[in-house]
Amino acid sequence: MCMTTIYSVPIDADGSLQRFDSIITDFMREQRIPGGSIAVSYNGRVIHRQGYGMTGCGERCLSTSYYRIASISKTITAIALMQLIEQHKLHLNDRIFCRKGKGILKNFKPVGPSVKALERITVQHLLEHSGGWDRETGVDPVYIPPQTVCPLGDQESISPEELLTNYHVNLIQYMIKQKLDFKPGTRHGYSNFGYLVLGHVIEKITGIPYHIYIHDVINKAGDIDLLVYEGDELHRLHPNEVRYFENSDSTHPSILPYHGEIWTMQYGGFHMQGTGSYGGLVASPLQLLTLLSTLDMEHWKGNPILSEESISWMLACPKFGKGSEWYGLGLDVEDEGQTWGHTGYMDGTTTTFRRDKSGYSWVLLFNAGATDQDLDGLIRFALSSLQLSSNLSGLKYMGENVRNFEILSKDGAQVYHILIPLRDVDGLACAMKSKGYYMQDIDLEEYENEYYVNMIWNRNEANVDWFYKIYHNVVIDDSSTEEDMNNHISNGFRIHMLSICTDAMH
Repeated sequence: MCMTTIYSVPIDADGSLQRFDSIITDFMREQRIPGGSIAVSYNGRVIHRQGYGMTGCGERCLSTSYYRIASISKTITAIALMQLIEQHKLHLNDRIFCRKGKGILKNFKPVGPSVKALERITVQHLLEHSGGWDRETGVDPVYIPPQTVCPLGDQESISPEELLTNYHVNLIQYMIKQKLDFKPGTRHGYSNFGYLVLGHVIEKITGIPYHIYIHDVINKAGDIDLLVYEGDELHRLHPNEVRYFENSDSTHPSILPYHGEIWTMQYGGFHMQGTGSYGGLVASPLQLLTLLSTLDMEHWKGNPILSEESISWMLACPKFGKGSEWYGLGLDVEDEGQTWGHTGYMDGTTTTFRRDKSGYSWVLLFNAGATDQDLDGLIRFALSSLQLSSNLSGLKYMGENVRNFEILSKDGAQVYHILIPLRDVDGLACAMKSKGYYMQDIDLEEYENEYYVNMIWNRNEANVDWFYKIYHNVVIDDSSTEEDMNNHISNGFRIHMLSICTDAMH
């Protein structure tokens, strides 16, 4: 690793989740991962978001930082295709290839030992990874060198730049001449190449380049503006995109013309442009968590991105599936359909997003490859460390017209308040103090242009003296009153931090 990483978290972090955060940062330290970001929700409401470590060059990772999301891109491709099906522009049983030009991709005509099987491949087969290609049986096709798939007649005359530009078209034409690994529709075989083909299907049906079309699709993901885009081999296309690292001292051949040997695979060691459909998209944790939430039919209250029928198709077990776990249409499904999501890995990136049967949903993104890629197990372990996670059965609305929750531990020693309107904090603080509790931690969230506060209270058996204070972007002094600050807030000034003090001398 070429940099020193400090795994500190912002001062406005929710202190009640310090144990959770420390488990994540301990893992990062063990795995030598410089930076990461997370967003967590419960029953559709964001309860924690955090950045850990560094994005590079002294910049901290934030919950709004952008990362390459690797194979999570496949879920977004599947959503786009299901929308086209809802618009009657496409069907799950439509064929992809055909010698007679009747397939969706009419310009690719299969030949060779598997020609009849290739003609049976449908959109659904590719979505569920049953198209006949299996990366576990040999080399993953998307990593075949451009020179290998270039037609023989072009190899001497084509320039290095043209070789890259035509790479994916050449790759598809090359692969439909090869023997398939299994008969389409008979079993699961994970295939990046299958989703590369689906990206070309989207372009053929819509007449729009994949990376442009997908941006429009994601912008329809609800009431919040989202930004998901295709990454680049060398450049950050968004100022908040992180830098990527690898734990290796070896060099690699660059795929880019005239770049020779490179030290980091993630900057020229593999393709990014044109790979959005299977692994090349970039997004932030909050973007992905919002997108994930649109598929949660039980809890999503915003504009739906897909119909319930389409989401049911995505979660359905394929004909050849067995047991309680399977791969649906762009989603890994567990617990007989109650848990689902997707993971991703490439050099410089390890990612996951999951909607768990417990009611939790999460997105965790790292800017380096992890040797231990079980990020969902990591998050479940981190959640199990919280008393909060074992008391969610007591979650209840405190009123009909407010958004806030109260969670009481079984022994009554701790109380959690989530999404309390800022205007109600003073009254609640007085009430809790009179009941014999002190405020252990406080955190601020901005939601739908309003401020809400999350708090954790402990039974005040030691008679701790405490108070809280609001800091904002207005200069204040000892003469400032709470009314002054509230007036500033009501006039549009933004709050920077809430803090708590248990020592009345400070």
